[in-house]
Amino acid sequence: MPKTLSQRCVFLGLCVSLVAMAGCSKNATSPTNVSSTQSSPETSVAAQTLEPEAAPVAPVLPSRISADEAKKAMAELESKINEAIAEFEPAEKAAIELALNAAPISNQSELLLGPWYGNLSTDPASSSYWYYERHDDGTLRSTGMNLETEFKQFDRFDDDLVWTTRGRVIFEYKVNEPEEVHLFLIQSIDEQTFRYKMAIEGIPLAEWTIDTDTRGTTKLPDPPEGWEEMEQ
Repeated sequence: MPKTLSQRCVFLGLCVSLVAMAGCSKNATSPTNVSSTQSSPETSVAAQTLEPEAAPVAPVLPSRISADEAKKAMAELESKINEAIAEFEPAEKAAIELALNAAPISNQSELLLGPWYGNLSTDPASSSYWYYERHDDGTLRSTGMNLETEFKQFDRFDDDLVWTTRGRVIFEYKVNEPEEVHLFLIQSIDEQTFRYKMAIEGIPLAEWTIDTDTRGTTKLPDPPEGWEEMEQ
């Protein structure tokens, strides 16, 4: 899910800044894949759709952290959940609490495991791709790339996180580089498709768009030749 699943919040912030600078309008209701009638080397990557490969038996994105590191990070995550929820405005907090109190989807925990991938294009200038795998020990490895076509820049990410669920809410927390807790409201999930909303503090509930991820392995696109990697 993202960043990383967690990088998506950063990606959204980059998109908002770029839209303001370029005078573009942002579609805030649903993510769409961007296509162009005239494809060029600079925009063709942003218009790609990720395709699945054969499902592996072993983890394709194994965790790189020790059991002790994961245990410590999970304890930190659990201690921050209530604080994270309290930071939201009343309308957004109510939506989170509704999902918290909802019964989990049948086999929800098992369905969340394994590799998933997705992508988001908010406008022709910006795209994000992510590819991640949840493990049954509560760890999560998330990789991806953000593309900024207007400035011919990109950045990659490869993060280790821990995750847990309550009701129909997923909570994620980055290991070794602690930051805020990230929340995802599960809309639906089955063997092949996972739909969810990322709850972002400071963004109105109406602008929490639904992302749709696909189960399976994939290869993230390469940045166009000559593009500059953003400073981290």
